[in-house]
Amino acid sequence: MSFTVTVPASVLPVSIAEAKEHLRVEFADDDNYITALIGAAVDYVERHTRRALMPQTVLLTRDDFPDVIEPPLPPLQSVASISYIDTEGSPQTLNPSTYDIDNVSEPGRIVSSIGNQWPSTSIAINAVSVTFIAGYVDAASVPPQIKQAILLSIGHWYENREQVVEGKSFSELPMGVEALLNNYVIWL
Repeated sequence: MSFTVTVPASVLPVSIAEAKEHLRVEFADDDNYITALIGAAVDYVERHTRRALMPQTVLLTRDDFPDVIEPPLPPLQSVASISYIDTEGSPQTLNPSTYDIDNVSEPGRIVSSIGNQWPSTSIAINAVSVTFIAGYVDAASVPPQIKQAILLSIGHWYENREQVVEGKSFSELPMGVEALLNNYVIWL
């Protein structure tokens, strides 16, 4: 199983205005830098928690159909399509009525609907492709603890632009960041 983000999120869960308010920055000189810090913090949080924060399109590939497909990067919003290579080597797309989507559980699940079963596939690498939308619906839906972890990271990096500063020791992210994120980590 592998996955690729094919259409990245078009917005960030924390705005430049929110970040500047947190940093108590009232000038525009550092806006580009702060925007880069937001992106880095979001990337850190997404990798640490193994979840998508804002809506993004993801392609999941598998060699065959398992009993239950668990798309990575919760929350699962929707499934755009499920396609596969049949036993004759021809590409096929499943009718959405043949499978059910659980986008309440984390990670979400996709199962064949009652009275249906997954079709047989060609014995080939990446014979099954699932395209889905992952992430919270909008920035307001991102849990406040995750947003606070992003803001703490931004604040830390804004104040500590180098790992080692003369007269100071090595500076890592504050422990509060991981504490805020612990309840949102998807354990594999």
